[in-house]
Amino acid sequence: MQYSFTLRKDKINKDGLIPVRLLITVNGERARKNVPGVKVRLKDWKNERIKPNLKNVRSLLLNQMY
Repeated sequence: MQYSFTLRKDKINKDGLIPVRLLITVNGERARKNVPGVKVRLKDWKNERIKPNLKNVRSLLLNQMY
């Protein structure tokens, strides 16, 4: 089983926040699920890595919540 987090860049809201999506792969089959209540700014996301940039205050709050 593999998992990764990606951004739903097609769903940017008026505040510039983008929902985070969980992608799970098991035996070649994929499932995608939006993570409820978790949104970040594109500039705060570290190049498609698994977590937001920890230097940003919003990101720190996000990581404390989950």
